Amino acid sequence: MGQMLALGDIKAILSQTIGKAKMIEIFQNVNLKKEAEGQIYDPRSFGPHRNSIWHSLRDSYPTRADPGRVEKIKMEEDESVAEFVLKLQKAWREEMGGAWDETASSQTLFRMMVKKALPMEVQDQLDTVVGLSTMAWPTFEAKIIHYVELH
Repeated sequence: MGQMLALGDIKAILSQTIGKAKMIEIFQNVNLKKEAEGQIYDPRSFGPHRNSIWHSLRDSYPTRADPGRVEKIKMEEDESVAEFVLKLQKAWREEMGGAWDETASSQTLFRMMVKKALPMEVQDQLDTVVGLSTMAWPTFEAKIIHYVELH
């Protein structure tokens, strides 16, 4: 049978990994200052506080998104454009933590990644399309599909 973690266990782990001051700050962020500073609360179960403490940790130590990982994805020869775009959108969400179209800058970056992932001949043809990067998404996607199918 498994063991239940107590607040004292988490305090000890955090104190050893991020330091006592940062551990207290994490606990303060979720209104557990007295629990962080005193030992009387150490036997209490960690379970009821788990989500709030993990959220506080994630806020203090966000994962670093690396768009370069998404950029490495290339379109396969036998892959349809629609499948590829869906695969790229999913990879974007997993790596960046949000939708590709949340902000204007993420939309621009995503479009550049889509274009860069295509065969060089298709990229060269797309370079001749005036206003490609500012087109509405359905129009942009239609242009991509058109030039990939010509290839």
